[in-house]
Amino acid sequence: MAKSKKSKEKDQERQAKKEYKVITERKLKHGLELVETKEYEEAEKLLKEVLQRDLQQPLAFKGISKIAFHAGEFKLAALAMKGAVEIDPDNPEYYYDLGFMFFSSGHMDLAVEQFLNAIRIDDTNAVYFNELGGAFKALNQLDQAIKAFDFALERDPELFFSWHNRGICHVSAGNVEQGIFDLEKGLEFRPDHIPTWRSLIQFKKFDTLEDGKAFIDDMLSKLSGPPQSNYDFGRINIAISQIYQQFDEIDDAFEYLEAGNKQIHEDMKDNGYKFENVLQYQFNIKEVFTPEFVERQPPHGDEQTMPLYIIGMPRSGTTLIDQALATHTKVHSEGELNNINDFLNDLKGEIAMQGIEPPQPHPYTMNQVSPNRFRILGQQYDNSLAKRWPEKTYMIDKTPSNYYYLGLIKSMLPNTKFIHCKRDPMACCFSNFQQVWASEDTWHYTYDLYEVGKYYRQVYEPLMEHWERLYPESILSLQYEDMVDDASTDILDKVGPALIDTAQFDKSESTRDFDTLKVVASEDLKELLSKPYDGLTFSTDSNGVATVETA
Repeated sequence: MAKSKKSKEKDQERQAKKEYKVITERKLKHGLELVETKEYEEAEKLLKEVLQRDLQQPLAFKGISKIAFHAGEFKLAALAMKGAVEIDPDNPEYYYDLGFMFFSSGHMDLAVEQFLNAIRIDDTNAVYFNELGGAFKALNQLDQAIKAFDFALERDPELFFSWHNRGICHVSAGNVEQGIFDLEKGLEFRPDHIPTWRSLIQFKKFDTLEDGKAFIDDMLSKLSGPPQSNYDFGRINIAISQIYQQFDEIDDAFEYLEAGNKQIHEDMKDNGYKFENVLQYQFNIKEVFTPEFVERQPPHGDEQTMPLYIIGMPRSGTTLIDQALATHTKVHSEGELNNINDFLNDLKGEIAMQGIEPPQPHPYTMNQVSPNRFRILGQQYDNSLAKRWPEKTYMIDKTPSNYYYLGLIKSMLPNTKFIHCKRDPMACCFSNFQQVWASEDTWHYTYDLYEVGKYYRQVYEPLMEHWERLYPESILSLQYEDMVDDASTDILDKVGPALIDTAQFDKSESTRDFDTLKVVASEDLKELLSKPYDGLTFSTDSNGVATVETA
């Protein structure tokens, strides 16, 4: 019997939908493959096509999130992952990926929240607990971090990074013996992990130089194959120099230190680093932020602003001042937020959406932003901090390199204050030369002794002198050598009245616990942490400090 016209139309409609779905899935698959091969431009085009065809495709949102993350657009990456979460709220991987985005952009409390969401769905995954521990570690909540790593290792005793991270936490908490045990245990599963060897060299105490040399021989024998780059060679040589330094073998120590720094510096130059660009950046900043620019930014009134910024060269005492101020009950330390790029990306995105002119690189972006927009950004930032830390009056961001962005910060938050940590130039520069930074993209000039001196004299000092001329009432300079022997309350004596409203800042409110830095959870996180699940309880004490317990 022949089909009716209506029946044929339904068949055709079903076939068209089927073909549409097949094409969508094909584009999705190809787009995700392009993400994996890092062909991001074509991948983004395909994945956006997928979402235009079907908005209920969480993997497309995840792919776009990866692309945005690669481009350094962390906020966009997080928003895309939120899209995936909303479509498939029962998939723990999406919460994990969202937590990773927050972690990478420095929003550790939000990262904790998302890792917990992943764990609530799947508490068997060791990696989720490991990342949760990493977020607690970054918040300096060492007890909580250690417990999270404990849970991770219970689920996967061979998870190398949990051994490594738990070891670092134990050492930071004062349990050096347990920390060394964990680091050595981790090397059983990853004998080629150079940062773990470096940490062991830093924490172990050798009885004799011969013991130290035997350790070096053991390390070199266990590294599987030759290092793949000058950067790896350099890290090994700098680690070896620390052993010779323990026994005052200064000539040998410096020989390895110099060789290691040279190798890392060469690797960075091979990857495009040029000191001339750093020097030019400082000139560009001074060209934009002039007295005329400052005059165009009207004051925002008398409203209180929460942030206090501790700035200066690396190794200049920023951590000392941060921890001293954080002993006060009205002060909360966020550590190194590194969130200024979030503001820059927001501003560039807004300029691009206006379509009047393309956004320029910092600092020239500042000439494209109205004073009112600066004000709105500052109010939004201040309000977000007040919501997260309602019981605090002040919040500290101790990212040393914020001195590059001091003009931007003052444009958004004209009432904010800065503590400028200064240190003897020779001591500061050599301390930088001895340091291997966690990221390969950080402080490139410190790996050359001549260049770090040039940076100090030709970039850092002139830039800070420029800011002090523009904002003389907003910057308090402290000399590291004058502070290093002071008790925390003495530092509060010097810093508090100069920076903070004396009507609100009472030195007697200091906890006087100079060795403890408590990090308070946000209200949303407190509520989430208080809910037990599957044998575990994440709770907060009366001060909001998160703890992890078995139920």
